Amino acid sequence: MAPEPALLGIFPDLDDLLEALKRLKKEDGKILTVFSPIHFSEIQEIIGHKTSSTRYLTLAGGILGGTSLVGLAV
Repeated sequence: MAPEPALLGIFPDLDDLLEALKRLKKEDGKILTVFSPIHFSEIQEIIGHKTSSTRYLTLAGGILGGTSLVGLAV
């Protein structure tokens, strides 16, 4: 089975990246992953990914764990 063709791009400017993503999306390209050192909501809007619920589960676990530790200490 032949691997799917892939493309790697490095963009020094956010505007160039957004333009490339919009053009790829317009031409029915498949965008799998975009790596960025900083979170940009514009990238997420173009790709169409929704936020993960993991952050809420982590918060709930932290609150539950903290409450349990205080209860154990009391």
